[in-house]
Amino acid sequence: MMFRWIQTVIFLLVCLVVSVGTGFCLTGAEVVQLKEAGISDATIQVVVREKIVETRAFTVQEIIDMKKSGIGEETLQVLLEEASFLRQEK
Repeated sequence: MMFRWIQTVIFLLVCLVVSVGTGFCLTGAEVVQLKEAGISDATIQVVVREKIVETRAFTVQEIIDMKKSGIGEETLQVLLEEASFLRQEK
């Protein structure tokens, strides 16, 4: 019984590590989506540098929606930087 419980815990930990390690990073397809939506290279660099998608501050779709609504690049960059947890470390 104890061995079965240990196996279950190990399995769940492995699943957690695998999902966190690969599931929350910005993909190449998402970078293409951002670029096709008219997001500048400088803003995409902010998204990558500040780990916006990984920390779930904003989704790629939310960033695209903000751009489509008319928010300018400089304002978008400020929003992304201010939403970043990395700002607190600087």
